[in-house]
Amino acid sequence: MESGFVFAYIDLRVLLWSKPASPQEAIAELQKALSLENENPFVLSLMGYDYARMGAKEKAQDMIKQLTELSRRKYVSPMLIARVYAGLGNKDQAFESLEQGYLGRDYNLPLSSS
Repeated sequence: MESGFVFAYIDLRVLLWSKPASPQEAIAELQKALSLENENPFVLSLMGYDYARMGAKEKAQDMIKQLTELSRRKYVSPMLIARVYAGLGNKDQAFESLEQGYLGRDYNLPLSSS
């Protein structure tokens, strides 16, 4: 109903991942969300996680780079970066990001999920 509502595309992403063989469609919805809010760290994190789940490791790493660069200009929750590392199966770096969030008392810590 509201094509400018970013979280509608995020919700569609969840539904599409529940269908067999729909990860590309899920990524397409996240790309629509990014077209509305180009530097939305939450969307970048989900996209990185989804790329990792699809086996597109280079694209997932690119999302980590984008999130890291963005964090130099504004606050980006370490939980969002941890999500991508977890998707890549990089447990050490995921836990390192989670530890940063814990030490920084990041309010997102209990909410971190895919």
